Amino acid sequence: LAEPVSTTYCLCCGGHFRHHYQIALGVELETVAIASSALESLGTRPCRLVYRIVEPATSDREAER
Repeated sequence: LAEPVSTTYCLCCGGHFRHHYQIALGVELETVAIASSALESLGTRPCRLVYRIVEPATSDREAER
């Protein structure tokens, strides 16, 4: 790439990854931040996204009852 790409594009990719992480982990996640972006930094930093657990796994909620 000759020019940096906006982190808005990274958020779109982050949503795609979040979907798969939610299924694999059995929790609901929220994308909190883009910690670093390979596209925005022209490859000098890795893509790093920060997620927060919004809802525990179903089995955890049932155990609390």
